[in-house]
Amino acid sequence: ETFTRELLDFAESFERIPSHGVLDLGDTEAWIETFTAAGVATIYADDELEGTPLLLVSDDFGLAEIARALGKRVVNSQALLIELGRSGKITADEHSAAVEQLAFMNYSFVCVGPDDLVRRIRANGYKSSDGIRAMIRTLQGPDCTQESAVLVAAQVLIELGDEAPLGGLQLILDLLVADLRHDRDAQQVLSQLAQMLLSSSKLRMMPWVRNALLSSLSLHAGFASPGWQLGGP
Repeated sequence: ETFTRELLDFAESFERIPSHGVLDLGDTEAWIETFTAAGVATIYADDELEGTPLLLVSDDFGLAEIARALGKRVVNSQALLIELGRSGKITADEHSAAVEQLAFMNYSFVCVGPDDLVRRIRANGYKSSDGIRAMIRTLQGPDCTQESAVLVAAQVLIELGDEAPLGGLQLILDLLVADLRHDRDAQQVLSQLAQMLLSSSKLRMMPWVRNALLSSLSLHAGFASPGWQLGGP
């Protein structure tokens, strides 16, 4: 209890910031830097102004739990990013770049969707980077469900199928496969991904791309389990 009170006293020593007003600031880049630079972001908003909710923005799970126990509303940086994007304060590309930065700094519970990955891969010229690899690592098990991970991977490959150079697309597939297999049954994961690629109407219009991706998957599966074939376990 003493620690909690001291923590609140420390938070209350900062200038009060109305939470909704934060989202109306014009300099969104400064806010992105504020809650990503240190690796853990905390913005405390008191209720001095009438109608202003008490809000804590924090990426520290323990601190957030303490605040919730005391009746505070708590959101994390990604929730704030989503609101900034929804309200038009940042663009979709800026949102995805910020998600990449969160993943690169090893934030826990970062949700990376296929659109975020596609935007960052596209912005990087269909090449790998430390940030893109960090985003893909969020697909690892067991924190990310197998169904979600395979779906994201398939959607990324399908979306990029008609624009990325084939070599770049296969590189992305290699990165995706490496993390999809983490703490999972490799044969099952690769079979699920192959079936999603086979069933894609978009890739059906690009058989050379689809066949190249399926060949790469078969090669990965062969190393994982000799004798594996498409449609197997």
